[in-house]
Amino acid sequence: MRRPFKPRALVVALAVAQLAAGAPMNRGEWRHFSPILSSQVRSLEQGEANSILAGFCQTPVQVVQGVGPSCTTRRLGPDFSDIVDRTFHPKRVIFGHFLAPDSDDAGVSGSSTEGHPARW
Repeated sequence: MRRPFKPRALVVALAVAQLAAGAPMNRGEWRHFSPILSSQVRSLEQGEANSILAGFCQTPVQVVQGVGPSCTTRRLGPDFSDIVDRTFHPKRVIFGHFLAPDSDDAGVSGSSTEGHPARW
């Protein structure tokens, strides 16, 4: 059985960590916390989808009624030869420097007809 979450225990643990670090304790700092980071992931627009996914999709990204954006992917190699349906449905994108400090890259998330990670 899981124990119920106790926010007071978290505050105590944070206070102990702050005390151990030698920082002055101010209980008011922990009462109203809001994160300063926000997600940079956004919806993938039709115009940019085709240019971003040109190397991954064999067909242009088209909006299918009732399904949303979709494309047919290129063959991914012998390890994926058992995948029959190669339809990909791109949804969201995040831009950044993922491959090198000076590269402009995009990470695209979406769905397909993938099954179990072991593909059975």
